[in-house]
Amino acid sequence: MVLLITNNQFLFKNPKENNMEEQQISQKVNQEVFNLLKKIDPLFFEENRLLTFKSWVFKDNKPCSAQKLAEAGFIFYGTKQDPDTVKCFFCDKTLDGWEEMDCPWSEHESHAPYCNYAKLRTSNLRVEDYINLRKELLIKIKNKFVEDKKIESEEALEEILDEMET
Repeated sequence: MVLLITNNQFLFKNPKENNMEEQQISQKVNQEVFNLLKKIDPLFFEENRLLTFKSWVFKDNKPCSAQKLAEAGFIFYGTKQDPDTVKCFFCDKTLDGWEEMDCPWSEHESHAPYCNYAKLRTSNLRVEDYINLRKELLIKIKNKFVEDKKIESEEALEEILDEMET
């Protein structure tokens, strides 16, 4: 059985069994899991990333539309001075200087080859993909926290040593 995360639902794929009772159970589980994940990780969902694009510099019919940017993992991060700045919800890569014919997926991969979300090249995640990405994201957050605390500790130690010398 494969579980896919796609816009607004989880899809259980099981080619061997396709009876009505299982479909009803699957739909109920889909909705409950979807609602839970939407609360925990709203930016993992394309529709929520798209909501960050209150205004975008290119029309919806262009390759570099807000829809395509949200699909490629970006949230709007622009200002009046930089109206085309976006940021990946996963790798935190910030990009600007977009042109209307740019492909968001290609630009994402080009500028952030380390981003495992961009490497997937789909916003329809399998649950396994979601779990792996979530785990990677949590490890990244933990490592950043530890590094920040290490820097704070080193700075505090320097201050103490400076005070002891004076």
